[in-house]
Amino acid sequence: MTEAISAILARSPWLAIPIAVLGVVWIGIEFLANQSAEIANEKIELTNQSLKIDRQSLEVATRKFEAKRPFLELQLQYCVDATDAASNIATNTNSVEVEKAQEVFWKYYWGRLAIVEDSAVAGAMYKFGKTLPGLRMVTGEFQMDNRSKLKFLAIKIAHGCRDLINASWELKMESAKQLLNRIGDGK
Repeated sequence: MTEAISAILARSPWLAIPIAVLGVVWIGIEFLANQSAEIANEKIELTNQSLKIDRQSLEVATRKFEAKRPFLELQLQYCVDATDAASNIATNTNSVEVEKAQEVFWKYYWGRLAIVEDSAVAGAMYKFGKTLPGLRMVTGEFQMDNRSKLKFLAIKIAHGCRDLINASWELKMESAKQLLNRIGDGK
């Protein structure tokens, strides 16, 4: 092939310049194509590395959550049980049920819930427990001079537990304060 080109150039020397230009252009196109392919391959490799890191991060986060899960489930259950006991005490007038609920409340107050609660729940439980001596038996039913105070304190325990669970489980629920502000604003 080189001999054929040499023969053509010998007969028509003016073709040497366009052939040289075409050769340079061809080499340039090949070079740019190779560079583009290398850049594309590097981008693919970086994307694959990024995906691998993302998968590893997800696996680590999943393992961390699974390690915390037993604690979080106990925290949730204890909060539900303590909230249920407090609301039962605050709203029920049946002496047998209120006495059972008080036993449950004090069991969680002095033990189980103290293991998993935060300061907001602890404070709400303390205030509720301090108010219980005002509960008295009248004609077979529990009465309280100010039952609405117990109801208010029971809901404070529930809101504290809600916020604790929200933070522990990394949920995106509105806090009790945000919810009350939104409702109060009429939104």
